[in-house]
Amino acid sequence: MGDSLYDDPSYYRLLFDERSHDLPFYEQLAKECSGAILELGVGTGRVAIALARSGHSIVGVDTSEEMLAVLAQQLRAESSQLRARVATTCADARTIDLGRRFPLVLFPFNGLAHQRQQLALEQLLANVIRHLEPDGYFAFDVTVPDPALLKGATSTAPWFRHPRTGDVCRCDETASYDPATRVLTCTATIRWMEVERQPQTLRWQLRQFQTEETVSLLEAAGFDVVGRDDTLQDAVGYVCRPRKR
Repeated sequence: MGDSLYDDPSYYRLLFDERSHDLPFYEQLAKECSGAILELGVGTGRVAIALARSGHSIVGVDTSEEMLAVLAQQLRAESSQLRARVATTCADARTIDLGRRFPLVLFPFNGLAHQRQQLALEQLLANVIRHLEPDGYFAFDVTVPDPALLKGATSTAPWFRHPRTGDVCRCDETASYDPATRVLTCTATIRWMEVERQPQTLRWQLRQFQTEETVSLLEAAGFDVVGRDDTLQDAVGYVCRPRKR
C-alpha cells in the first residue's frame, strides 16, 4: 500500500502548510552551519524555502515528483536570488549518491517514519553518514505516538472546499495501528457534496517510534545524539553526529 497522500500535494498542503513550530529548531541549526544543507523529504518546500529566505543554500531530495512540482511552482514566485539557493532532485534518500558531503543533513517533519521496515531505516541512516562531513550534523524530528490514533481514532471535517477543485466536500479520516510492524495507517476519504464523483481516498503510513527506540536506532547506526528538543509540540527533535572511529 503506497502513500497516496503525496500524489495530491494540494490536500497535503491544506493539512500541513501552516505547520511552523518546528522551523526555529532547523533555523537555529542552519545558522551554525557553513555550507549547503541537504534536506531529505523536501516535499513542497515548507522548510527549504524558509531556510533559503534566511540565505542558506539547500539541496532537496524527495521521491514524489508531484510534491517537487509544487515546490518548483512556489519557487517561481520567489526572487531569482532565492531560487538559485534551492536545488532539488527526485530520488530515494536511501540510495541516492550526490557525490558530495554536507555539514548538515535534515529530515524534517517525521520523515524517518516513512522508512517503515528495519532494513529501510538502516539503509537511510547509512546513506546519511555517507553524505555527512566528518564533523557534520544530522537533525530530524519524529512525532510522538498519539494514543488515540493507536487505538483507532476517527474524525470528520463536515464541510470544506477542496483545495484543488474548489468543490464542496467532506472528509472522514480513520487510523489503524499494527503493533507487529509498529505502522500506523491513516486513511482520508473525501466525499463530494455537490457533484457526482467517486470519493477520493488518500492514505499514508508511518512507523511509530518511542524515544528509547529512536536513540537505540541511532546508536546502532553509528550516531551519537548530541542534542534533543522536546518543545516541538507533537514531536521530538534530535541532533546527532557520526561517532568518531
